[in-house]
Amino acid sequence: MITLVCRGKALGIRRPSPFWGRTMPEDKKFSMSEVRKTVSTSLAAAFGFVIALLWNTVVTSGLKLANIDTTAPSGPGAWGLYVVTAVVLTVVMVILIVVIGRWGSK
Repeated sequence: MITLVCRGKALGIRRPSPFWGRTMPEDKKFSMSEVRKTVSTSLAAAFGFVIALLWNTVVTSGLKLANIDTTAPSGPGAWGLYVVTAVVLTVVMVILIVVIGRWGSK
C-alpha cells in the first residue's frame, strides 16, 4: 500500500501487484528464461565482434597486398580515394551479406 499525504490527511492507495495471481516458481521460470535469452544474445554479439575484428585484419592485409593505402589520407585527393574505397567495400560487403543470407535461409 502506498500512503499519500494531502492537507494533513493520510490517503491510502492500493496498486495491484505485478505478481498478482502468479506463484513463485512461475516467476523463477520466467526470469531464468529471460536471463538465458539475454545471455545467449550477448554471447552471440560478443562472438560476432571477435569475428569482425578478425575479418578487419584479413581485409586490411588484403588491401595492403593490393597496394591500396589504408592509412589516414594526407590531402583532398587521397581522402577522395579513401572514400571511394570505403564505398566500394561497403557495397561489396552488403552484396555478400544478402547472398549469404539467402543461402542460409534455404
